[in-house]
Amino acid sequence: RMPVTEGRDNLLIRLGAPKNGPSVLWLAHIDTVPAEAQCKDAAFSGEVRDGKLYGRGAADMKGGLAAGLIAMANLRAAGVQPRRELILAVTVDEEGENLLGARALCRSGLFEKDSWLLALEPTSLNLALAHKGEIWFDVAAQGRAAHAGRAYLGVDAIHGMAVAIDRLKTAVAELPEEHTTLGRALISAGWIQGGTSPSMVADRCQAHLDLVLVPPQTTDFGIHLVRKTLQEAAAHLPGLAIECEIMGEPLQPVECAADSPLISWFHKAYKEATGTAPTTIGFEAYTDAAVIATELEISHSAVFGPGNLAQAHSVEEYVTLEQLISAVRILESLGRELA
Repeated sequence: RMPVTEGRDNLLIRLGAPKNGPSVLWLAHIDTVPAEAQCKDAAFSGEVRDGKLYGRGAADMKGGLAAGLIAMANLRAAGVQPRRELILAVTVDEEGENLLGARALCRSGLFEKDSWLLALEPTSLNLALAHKGEIWFDVAAQGRAAHAGRAYLGVDAIHGMAVAIDRLKTAVAELPEEHTTLGRALISAGWIQGGTSPSMVADRCQAHLDLVLVPPQTTDFGIHLVRKTLQEAAAHLPGLAIECEIMGEPLQPVECAADSPLISWFHKAYKEATGTAPTTIGFEAYTDAAVIATELEISHSAVFGPGNLAQAHSVEEYVTLEQLISAVRILESLGRELA
């Protein structure tokens, strides 16, 4: 057990000799997003129907966690002793704002620059070699209240926020970078609130924005772009002021090095387990592997697991039994390749 915060521990399951070369980590988070009230009973039933196992976290990512646990148990039972220590790190708080489990791992001393990281997140058994980055912004527009009949005496904060969001959408859409598997950067407003009455010019409006970045963009670049564009929007309406705060920890876009031995290791093991080569994709979310790779400057990180990311966080979340069984077979092959 690795204590993270009160009542919440990471769990490390280890196979092979420690310190005999850089470690290889499979990462699986144990927390899920909350279940919706209308489906809470069904969300934890584990019902199997038409070859699919349903429930909150089935895809994201109890399926990957189960496959990792069974693969580790099977490797141990078969007497496999990897040359490099293989660790299944079961983490907490991956769905939280600060990814505390991954950050505790960063302080653990388990990693070297040449460690390999594989997050067992839902990729439909494809190999994802790049992560999108993400920054959350808390934006507040301050105007001046006035009677709606004399609106020209006020400064409309809601209008100012609308202008700001429109300019941000345009600025992000015009960025030249387009990643081969992740596409383009995106920005969206997930929450907005402002004003007090239809008969008043709103003196305040607040919004939470989500900026998604792709390699080679950086979080520093994204923060600068948003702040610059917000100030340009504020200048469009005299008397309007816009403030911007970062929510949580900015998450850097991450891409596995093109010449990483992790890729050849995975391809060889995957082909031995399935007879085919894996399909390479980008992962349109964030994982513990990306946090660790960024913080410790590790260039060998990827994502692989059963389930489809489109199912994650959905009311009817499921993972197919076929993919669960295949994931175990592929992970066992990966473990044997280390022996």
